[in-house]
Amino acid sequence: MTRPVRARCRAPALAIAIFLLGSAPGCQRQGAPPGKGPPTAVAPPAQVPAPPAAAAAHEAPKDPKDALAKSYNDPRIVDALARDCAWDPTQDPERARLYKVEGEGDAVDPLLCELEFDQSCSYDPCYETEQEKCEPRCTAACTSCKTTCKSSCETCKKGCADAACQKTCAVSCAACQQACVQTRDRCATGACAEEYKTCRKNLKQGWKRNHCAKFCPSYMRCQMKCTEENKEKEKYWEICEKKCAPLNKACNPRLCPNQVAIDPESDD
Repeated sequence: MTRPVRARCRAPALAIAIFLLGSAPGCQRQGAPPGKGPPTAVAPPAQVPAPPAAAAAHEAPKDPKDALAKSYNDPRIVDALARDCAWDPTQDPERARLYKVEGEGDAVDPLLCELEFDQSCSYDPCYETEQEKCEPRCTAACTSCKTTCKSSCETCKKGCADAACQKTCAVSCAACQQACVQTRDRCATGACAEEYKTCRKNLKQGWKRNHCAKFCPSYMRCQMKCTEENKEKEKYWEICEKKCAPLNKACNPRLCPNQVAIDPESDD
């Protein structure tokens, strides 16, 4: 059986010696000798200043993108447009490098017309339509809008006789392009969102109206058997999907239960 270990505190040797000397009868001080004043007080040892405390937490390094313009109304962009109406800040190599989208969560350049592409984890035909059709329309409208802004800027500058006039044209051009980007945002968050809601509503109604859930059991059995028979083929999924597809084309077999897809009967 292991014995419990008792912690011991050992007094320093000097402290023990002082204690023993002070305890010896012949060494006890009876008071100051006659004719002499009290013993001279010994100054306490000087305290060594403690080193400066380290910062509790280092400041997070600043994001290099923080130094870049976030709006076309930024004075740096206005100055550049005063020199050249066609100048595009999003084509700056350093800016393009910092805003390079390589993975989920990466920031997209706020001055771009292009929208970030999102991918749904579950099959959702309405979401795919939004990403592939609606948002590209928003991007195209923004790009066309910017082109008009630049053309108007060039027309404005033709009547200028000094730098002040060119600066006025540039300010107008910058505000115009910023409005294009904001319209793109409203298009994506407004128009596309509404189209998605309408699509989901129609999908749900169509699924119920055509009694699509009824064919799912036979479809799934067909899929399992076909997959087993064709699993060695490169495009077995396409083969089986075509072979097992329901006669009613209004029913999307990929929305049947037990698949990675949205619930066509849900309001979510």
